[in-house]
Amino acid sequence: MNNEERKIIDDCFYVQKGRFLWHSFLKDDTPLISSLTEEICISTTSSYLKQRQDGFPEQNTTYRGIVDGKL
Repeated sequence: MNNEERKIIDDCFYVQKGRFLWHSFLKDDTPLISSLTEEICISTTSSYLKQRQDGFPEQNTTYRGIVDGKL
């Protein structure tokens, strides 16, 4: 796909149909997201780029399991 055929979305990425999936790429052809539909690919890529720009939220990965009694 050449530059004239690309529809640049939000002035930063474009999507392209693959054999089975839709793929999003930055304008410099860096791959980003793969998805089943074009709409989901566009919305997920937009969300991902916004979070990458603003910073990803902190994740709490502290899990605690307690087992009482005999097993």
